[in-house]
Amino acid sequence: MWIPSKNPPAEVPLASFAASNRVQEAWVSVGWPGPDAATRRVVSALRGKGITVHALGGDPGWVEDPTLAVAWAKRVAEPGLFSGIHLDIEPWTLPDWKQRADRLLVGLAQAVRRGARATPHRFNVDLAPWLAETHPGGFDAVAGAAQAITLMSYRSSSAGILAYSAVARSRLARVRRPYRLAVETLPTMDSGVGFAGGTRSVMNREISRAEFSLAADSWFKGFAVHDLSGWRALR
Repeated sequence: MWIPSKNPPAEVPLASFAASNRVQEAWVSVGWPGPDAATRRVVSALRGKGITVHALGGDPGWVEDPTLAVAWAKRVAEPGLFSGIHLDIEPWTLPDWKQRADRLLVGLAQAVRRGARATPHRFNVDLAPWLAETHPGGFDAVAGAAQAITLMSYRSSSAGILAYSAVARSRLARVRRPYRLAVETLPTMDSGVGFAGGTRSVMNREISRAEFSLAADSWFKGFAVHDLSGWRALR
């Protein structure tokens, strides 16, 4: 579960919501300055419910200067606070992505690799599934630099999720990287992408169907929900 930095939730209701929805791992957004008092309270409340907590952060500009990812990773790697680091950098959102995609993916792989060397934590990285088709070499390089991958498989049905992530899942098996699939609960401009405006029961049903289909895949480690605010807004 992604927990954004905007309008940070009160830690007790947040932890209760996460526990009641069987969240096992939460990714708490941490800004450039590092963890503040509010972040520490949220982490403590989640850990009090037995939930593993990772530091969430990233900026597309980090692919241009991977040392920024290293600096941030060191800043959030306080002993005993987080159990891992989750990078959400998304260089494909940059305006010159089409012209410089290969180079930007090299920068992303470097940011992940250098950050992982600089801290004792495991690194989980968000990747768009379509990268495995359009830029397979770059996809493999980033996946190989990380210890785990979250595929942003944003579709509103189990069949859509599985179809959209199929090539990426195949490549992750080849590079032997565990992965999670992710669903979207925030509003989007595209239909069929997420569950915003719907119900939790429908989302849970589609997740369960996909999980059943992937039961024999040893690299599949479950689902992630983007994000806390959208999830709580579902009926």
